[in-house]
Amino acid sequence: MERGIDTSNSMLARGYGSGKRSSYSPYRFRFADGVLVFTSAILLISLLVSYKALSAVYNPVINIAPFGFLSIIFVVVLLVVGLLPTVFSALEVRVWK
Repeated sequence: MERGIDTSNSMLARGYGSGKRSSYSPYRFRFADGVLVFTSAILLISLLVSYKALSAVYNPVINIAPFGFLSIIFVVVLLVVGLLPTVFSALEVRVWK
């Protein structure tokens, strides 16, 4: 029974039964898409600016860069980038429930 419901939801999501069959799918670039692109660009620029903040060198002595403001920015941006897939997955689950 549950598998049938999953199949039905999948068919509805793909547009089954919504009219004349067509392989063309119109997609409009929405405001939310622009926000995501802008946010991704800002995060990428932040990573490129602060990537040396957490450098470490081993040549027979370990030298670790001091922890400072850029290091904090780098860690926070990496955390945000790492959590983006989880956030989008949670939003998708919320939409389908």
